[in-house]
Amino acid sequence: MAKQELDVQLMSLADLRVLAEISGNLAEYFKKVGLKEKADRWEYNRSICINALEYRADCYFKE
Repeated sequence: MAKQELDVQLMSLADLRVLAEISGNLAEYFKKVGLKEKADRWEYNRSICINALEYRADCYFKE
């Protein structure tokens, strides 16, 4: 399967928040069952979502 990147520019704030939460939950699950590589990938996706949320919040409050 080809590696897919998240296109956070097209996601709403609500979508990003939910995806960040789901990604975090999946990362925790995969850590518990011993699948570190998958856990790391989901943690990375979570960090992308959180960074996008923080960037948008900064832009919103600067206006």
